[in-house]
Amino acid sequence: ALEGTTIRAVYGHSVPVMPLTPATEPPQWLYHGTSHQAATVIAKEGLLPMNRDFVHLSEDVATAQQVGARHDTHPVIYRIAARDAAKNGILFYPTSSRVWLVSELPARFLHHLTSYFRRP
Repeated sequence: ALEGTTIRAVYGHSVPVMPLTPATEPPQWLYHGTSHQAATVIAKEGLLPMNRDFVHLSEDVATAQQVGARHDTHPVIYRIAARDAAKNGILFYPTSSRVWLVSELPARFLHHLTSYFRRP
């Protein structure tokens, strides 16, 4: 969120928060961009919030690629079987910025798409 001339993280980066919206049925697919180093762990353990409250998922590959490119020049993109995960009890929280939040996501719902090259 914008506050004057600064941007404040509002989705559980530093202060414990609850989602601002109720859990909602997600689209069939969501996406997560990450580094190759993190992808090795994610493939085994699934998506975990680490030092955050939630895992952030994108609605499209391009956004996931941009997010992943912050951590790796050639980010790994996972396609998330979001609707299947929701049917299995995973709660998805939409945000106003086309980001979806989950507390964690088992690896069985992740499908490795590909690695992307960052474009200038």
